[in-house]
Amino acid sequence: MEQLTEDLMRFWSELARLLEDGRPMLAALEAAGRQCSSPEASSAVQTVVDAVASGTSLPDALAANPDCFGLGAIHVMRGGDCFGMPARAARFVADAAADCPTCAAWCGDTAG
Repeated sequence: MEQLTEDLMRFWSELARLLEDGRPMLAALEAAGRQCSSPEASSAVQTVVDAVASGTSLPDALAANPDCFGLGAIHVMRGGDCFGMPARAARFVADAAADCPTCAAWCGDTAG
């Protein structure tokens, strides 16, 4: 579980950085997903990538796996989607996860 939590923290941090740099959402998700080394995180992120590639919004794709991504992260990303600020939302999630890595709001039930 600890590796999964670390992977998700890296995922959020990299996603935020890539979106802040202007990378398109799908490309940013794919690249951020490559930061994951655990099979669980890689699989969860790939499911999100596939859903977004088929037209699902990022928040809805994340919400399909709340045990992994956490309700706090999902709700923050939904707000970022509504206001057209996904990079700022991803940065908030990344920073919050770094401040409280064991908080289930950011890393779902994977948090220890």
